[in-house]
Amino acid sequence: MAVSVNGQPSAHSSWRHDANVRDPRLPNAFIGIVAFTSTLIVAVTEADATKGWHWGAQLAVMAVTAGIICWWCRPLPSVLVSLCGWLMLNGFVANSDAQLGWSGHRDVVRVLVLVTTGLGVSLARALYLHFSSQSPVQRQGELGA
Repeated sequence: MAVSVNGQPSAHSSWRHDANVRDPRLPNAFIGIVAFTSTLIVAVTEADATKGWHWGAQLAVMAVTAGIICWWCRPLPSVLVSLCGWLMLNGFVANSDAQLGWSGHRDVVRVLVLVTTGLGVSLARALYLHFSSQSPVQRQGELGA
């Protein structure tokens, strides 16, 4: 809530939740460019370096990349990161020549693994930040209530 100069609540209260100054996650505005750039670099590198690898190993490399990026973002943008990872993996590694295509059950597995990894890591980080931001006195008071 907005506070006026004299310390009283002002008539112009904010409808948004103010961002925590100590929140170490990236601002949502940067997630798209970070996801695009990082997954593109990994996919292009992976397309050359992992030609003989099993498709599951290629997926694991992209899932680790998406998980690292999602550690630094909030839960909703993590879905964008995961889908961006799938698009890059599908276009550069699975189908090569930067052409998107549907490979049947393998693409279903790729989407599910990447979205689950990204969302899981992001939710774990959100819970960690939520519980670590509370003081021990606040947590003790919640247990007794």
